[in-house]
Amino acid sequence: MEHRCVGDDGVLGFWSHSDGSSVDKNGAVCDGCAKDFRIGEVVQVPKGSFYHYFKSKEVFGEALLEDYFAGYNQRLQSLFSDKSMTAAARLMTYWSCWQDAQEGDDLTGKCLVVKLSAEVADLSELMRNALKQGTEKLIAQLTACIAEGIQDGSLSASLIPEQCALALYELWLGATLLTKLRRDSSALDQAMLTTCKLLELPVSNVSNQ
Repeated sequence: MEHRCVGDDGVLGFWSHSDGSSVDKNGAVCDGCAKDFRIGEVVQVPKGSFYHYFKSKEVFGEALLEDYFAGYNQRLQSLFSDKSMTAAARLMTYWSCWQDAQEGDDLTGKCLVVKLSAEVADLSELMRNALKQGTEKLIAQLTACIAEGIQDGSLSASLIPEQCALALYELWLGATLLTKLRRDSSALDQAMLTTCKLLELPVSNVSNQ
């Protein structure tokens, strides 16, 4: 059974229990279990080698988040640069992929921002900033795509790209959190309907925009 605990240095740790033992994927001390587990036991890297590259587990967490967002934003850039679709179609493809990922069983597709923001923000300034900067870059890409949609005529000229991008991202983050709580797709379904309204797109046949 996996749970999250705050380590002795105030950094969030991920713990997995099996047969009375625990493994900390971040090498932190789980106060709840009163046990110390090291990174080397999981990734088979000597502790000294780990701290040669990372000054602390907090810095390691920051690096993981930066790598996550680098990959995420690169994939988003690839989608948004696909000129075979209008900008509106690219946006709707993104939200459809988001919905499919959050409703699926693959944990690797789950939104890391939803998982960590509330927990990390009060525990680690480095990790909070990594999350903040990563989401700001993501929103900037949404803003650019909306602006392109206005230019190519697939989106209404009445839209304000920056405001619309921020509203949509906040909408989907909130819907994803509610999906975790409710364990059904109602929040994401409503988010899709609201997205169409905000972008002034017809609810049906959005893939053909």
